[in-house]
Amino acid sequence: MANHPTLLSGLIASILAATLGRLRRKRTLTWTRTSSAELQAGPYSIIDEPNVPEVWVVMDRRVVSEHDSKRQAKAWCERHASEARHG
Repeated sequence: MANHPTLLSGLIASILAATLGRLRRKRTLTWTRTSSAELQAGPYSIIDEPNVPEVWVVMDRRVVSEHDSKRQAKAWCERHASEARHG
């Protein structure tokens, strides 16, 4: 039972580290609405046409990813922007 405080503090430390890591990765891009169907941040454009079920991520005039929602598309862009910064 003497190891209980050590195990508990280690668990708390790992949860905090994971939470802080997620918080640091969030919101690295600032999104701007450029039209009713387009959001843009950095090199990424998210196209969400009303009559099309997919949401596209476009870079350099090419579709680089397809998603079911703008939320998923933004998350994809955030991940890739973060990976590009950290190598």
